Amino acid sequence: MNSAWLLLLAGLVAAAMWLKRGLARTRKSPEAVIVTKFSSMLSARTSSFGPESALPYSKSLIREAIRKLYLGKPDESTKNALEVAYIELETFAPDADFAVVQQGEELIRQAADASRQGKSPEEVAEIVAGLPSRYSEIQSRVVDAQQVRLRELRAGQ
Repeated sequence: MNSAWLLLLAGLVAAAMWLKRGLARTRKSPEAVIVTKFSSMLSARTSSFGPESALPYSKSLIREAIRKLYLGKPDESTKNALEVAYIELETFAPDADFAVVQQGEELIRQAADASRQGKSPEEVAEIVAGLPSRYSEIQSRVVDAQQVRLRELRAGQ
């Protein structure tokens, strides 16, 4: 995993842990329970994506719980953490897509390792050439969906 992904993952873990602690101090509404379980899952995640089948609840139920908490006018820190959770929900992909992403991430790790070991640019490029075409399609689709979801949440929809 490259340093940009590690930095992003570290920020995500911090936001998820903060959200989990913050919600634990509030009264336990059904929405808070749902979001707390989801944030626990986010903070334990070691990859940029997750399989949708591993979610503790359906994406639609988690999305609605986050939205309700967000619309409840939380403090700024909680609001920011809820925004992160809302868009990170999009990184939980159907299992078939998750398998493609796992394969792509493994090839990227191999390419990074080869580069660190002093392999030639051609050898590194050969590894990267093995990336499934669906890998970048899935990545792009998720980024687009995250942007739409953030606008949706901020608009109160």
